[in-house]
Amino acid sequence: MEIDKEAYKKIILLMAENLKTAEREILSYFIVFKALAHQHHLDDEGLEALLNAARTSAVVESQLKKKYDDSLPRMLEQIDRVESYQEALKTLQQWKPRGPIN
Repeated sequence: MEIDKEAYKKIILLMAENLKTAEREILSYFIVFKALAHQHHLDDEGLEALLNAARTSAVVESQLKKKYDDSLPRMLEQIDRVESYQEALKTLQQWKPRGPIN
């Protein structure tokens, strides 16, 4: 199967833009979080402990699993289907019927 380079480039650009947006949000929250921690006299060790507790929490893990791990196989299946649809379309386009018309 031939790769559509322009479509591939668009996907890469979209992913990069989404990652950039997500990183902007994360950095913004982190800056606010650090400022609030400083106001409440939390040292870096206390801040790191809070962050680790959040990172390893069951709620965070459950949300990420539901959003990414559970849906990823379905998304990958869609890619396989597109390929098979393209192959079917190519076969139909190249098909030359023989014999009498029904």
